[in-house]
Amino acid sequence: MSRDSPSDDAGTAAAFDRLRSAATVSRHPVLRRFWLSQIVSECGDWIGMIGVAALLYQRTGQAVWAASAISMLYLPYLLSPVLAGVAARIPPRTLLVSADLLRCALIAMLLLPGLPDWALLVLVFAAAIPTSVYEATSSAAVPEYAPDDVVRDDALVLFQSTQQAANMLGFLLGGALIATLGVEAAIAANAASYLVSAALLRGLPHIASLAGEDETGFGLALAGLRALARRPTLRRTVVLVVVSASSIMAGEALVVVYASGVGHPGWAGPLAATTAGVATVVGLLLPRHRDSDSLLRMSAGMMAAGSAVAIVSFALWPTGWTGLVGYVALGVVSSPVALTYVVAVREMTSSIRASVFALVQVMLMGGQAGVAFLAGSLADVVGVGVAIALVQVPTLVVAGVSVVWSGRLRPVPVGSRPALGSP
Repeated sequence: MSRDSPSDDAGTAAAFDRLRSAATVSRHPVLRRFWLSQIVSECGDWIGMIGVAALLYQRTGQAVWAASAISMLYLPYLLSPVLAGVAARIPPRTLLVSADLLRCALIAMLLLPGLPDWALLVLVFAAAIPTSVYEATSSAAVPEYAPDDVVRDDALVLFQSTQQAANMLGFLLGGALIATLGVEAAIAANAASYLVSAALLRGLPHIASLAGEDETGFGLALAGLRALARRPTLRRTVVLVVVSASSIMAGEALVVVYASGVGHPGWAGPLAATTAGVATVVGLLLPRHRDSDSLLRMSAGMMAAGSAVAIVSFALWPTGWTGLVGYVALGVVSSPVALTYVVAVREMTSSIRASVFALVQVMLMGGQAGVAFLAGSLADVVGVGVAIALVQVPTLVVAGVSVVWSGRLRPVPVGSRPALGSP
């Protein structure tokens, strides 16, 4: 078949149509404002993470203190199911703006002179508490600002697909600020990013809280658990997201070690950027206006194929080329995660979204932290490439099983919503 065949032209046109539809936020001022606030906030998170870790390492000369700063960022997510349940009773705009202002104040306090090292860790932990609630509430509120179900799906894909690009941009900006102006500049930029985010969110229309006044935080958390237990499609979606994201963390956690083994640690940036870039572009190109089972079948198939290529690439003798193929494959694994969020939103009422997303955050953060430690331990025994390859096996197995079982679960048609009040 020639490259100019009608089928190729149709496929190219469809891909460009999906890119144009994903850019729908530019035609909806509310969604555009929300999306820009997310980009600024995500960049600030990563700038601050690098800045705080560098500050503690600079002050103590011990890597354990830098690692402890990262741990403090993850710990509050263990509380997020109950916290998000309480937060769901607060109007989203009020909560998001308040969280940004609180985070700005706490991060700015890191710049106070004379603070002991332990106080810096306490402040990082304190700032991460509103961050965990902020992220769950933001994920739950995006569908409420969409004018219709089609725009909702496009917006969810755009928000999720560009998240990794924002993280990578924050990493690059944070490193540049530390190298040129010092760690204090990176921390100050983090605090300023929350002010910008709050200003953008302040312009969102007011909407009612996502849960009723008579619902308790604990009750909402239980509703989230019941939703996962009773809805096979939602449960299948969450398993795919958690397992694949945790496996990918092995590549991210060991990218500096891998890059050092193939030539120079400076290759870590381009390798990690490759994964983020592939995930962003492919995620935006994927079709999303299909029934839920079709979206999950596509997502699982891509995750299985990507993890298989990653296993082969990383298991080979580490070289620049095999590493590049491996990190491209990890980007392929990550790219359909945006589609799984579309399916998850279809499966939930607005009253339980924050609680379910908070539960997912606990699983994601716990899984990623555990996999990072496991991959590092394996790398010292079997080598960095083999370690990354081994950790991709669970994704290959889970995604493969999901493909086999595809079609046996109740599909949710495009544009449908669960009945209000049903978990």
